[in-house]
Amino acid sequence: MEEDRFMKELFQDFNARYDKLNNSLIKISMLDPRISVDDFRKKTKLYNDLIDYFNLCAEEYYWFREERIRKKVWKSWKAGMDYWYENLPILRVVWEEEIKGNGRLSYYLDREEKDFFSRK
Repeated sequence: MEEDRFMKELFQDFNARYDKLNNSLIKISMLDPRISVDDFRKKTKLYNDLIDYFNLCAEEYYWFREERIRKKVWKSWKAGMDYWYENLPILRVVWEEEIKGNGRLSYYLDREEKDFFSRK
């Protein structure tokens, strides 16, 4: 029962945080796909929200690896993560910049792990 309660708390927290970021992801999707990282950084709120989204994804992935997120839930969340990764060119560029070198450690990724976004 304690495990179910913990899972419910994670689920509620992650979904609430995603709900707060969803509008920013939609706004980012409306930007010119050729926007440079420098120009994107000038859109401070959107840039910061994208970094918050990376942190959310990392935390979800961390708890999945720790077997606190059920596979069915992870599969659903992962599908959403992959959707944004595939459809937001600036997300891919900023992400690659974020995980350069030891940056991946900030997102709970081991050196041998690629990351939590799919590569098609």
